[in-house]
Amino acid sequence: MDPRFLACVESSITSASNIWYVLFYAESGAVIASACLSNLQVDLVIVAGPGVQRAMEKLRKLIPSLMYMNVMFCGQPVSLGQKNLLFTPQARPQEILAELDELMRKLAHKEKGRFLVYKEHGDNDIDDLRSLGQLGYRQVESLEMYIFDEPFEDFDHYLSNLNSHYRYDIRRSLRKLENAGVEVVRWTDAEKICELYTEELHKLYLAVVERSESKLEILPPVFFHELARQFPGQVALTGLVKDGQVLGFNWSILTDAKYQFLFCGIDYGVNNKLDLYFNLMYAELGYALQSSASEIKVGQTAAHFKTRLGCSHRPLHLFIKGAGVFTRVLLKLCFRLLFPPREQVQKANIYNTKYKAGENPGQGLS
Repeated sequence: MDPRFLACVESSITSASNIWYVLFYAESGAVIASACLSNLQVDLVIVAGPGVQRAMEKLRKLIPSLMYMNVMFCGQPVSLGQKNLLFTPQARPQEILAELDELMRKLAHKEKGRFLVYKEHGDNDIDDLRSLGQLGYRQVESLEMYIFDEPFEDFDHYLSNLNSHYRYDIRRSLRKLENAGVEVVRWTDAEKICELYTEELHKLYLAVVERSESKLEILPPVFFHELARQFPGQVALTGLVKDGQVLGFNWSILTDAKYQFLFCGIDYGVNNKLDLYFNLMYAELGYALQSSASEIKVGQTAAHFKTRLGCSHRPLHLFIKGAGVFTRVLLKLCFRLLFPPREQVQKANIYNTKYKAGENPGQGLS
């Protein structure tokens, strides 16, 4: 909800979505709650199970637009695992949610929105949002956020505390880069990033989006340019470069001592040969550890890899209801099919006995 980020989203994604900002005031005139609303056409099966997604792929060969619908979100049209509904301690969430629901229904009617969705809220938000059930919303498990929360000083310190076979796997991936003459390069200067991040480089991001199981939005190059300009020195671009050509990259941002992995791009023609994705994540983790951030968010996808990296998961929740009679009936009949329980991937046991015994603690995270 940083105004700079709101400006970045609004200036670059308005062609795909309308955006509204809502403030709630107490009688004293003080703001007691705020929200960001957006209307976006989305694939309704993005959080469905693999079976439903495979069946939908076949059906869409006959009906390409099937289950693509306009959705009115309490949230932004950018998927970073963030919520966009905030209460002060003086707020009465039940009253505010009733007012907000009425506003969202009116906007959905105007914008032909078929569903109303609140995204993405953590376990700590559930009590404040409990009255959404009385308003007809159903709770859905979203993609979990993966958090790296071990206190290492840097990547070498992390490596030294791994079990031998995990350490071997990582070093094998790192050697692939070294043997191929690929360098890790990091850019933090906003103008340099904007010059480097061309339409051609953006195609690597589009390749990742195309392979993703969860496609909520496709961001244009101008979004990334604006992000770098709005957060100079805080947004970084980490690249894997060979002979001047960027083979893969990852965006990140550091704000308020919180480090967040953002979006990546991969040249899939050489990904398997060079372990580009794995090596990008290793490089980004190294920079995150050196930043001494109090929290490192590694993203919401690639669950099995990120648990083997040492991440734990933080559940996130959506709340959804149909905006009209047809979509309410559809949701009631197909809820379990569209939104089956998500597979829980547990944190892997990757550290050696000395680290687990507390004999080699780190100093990096405060």
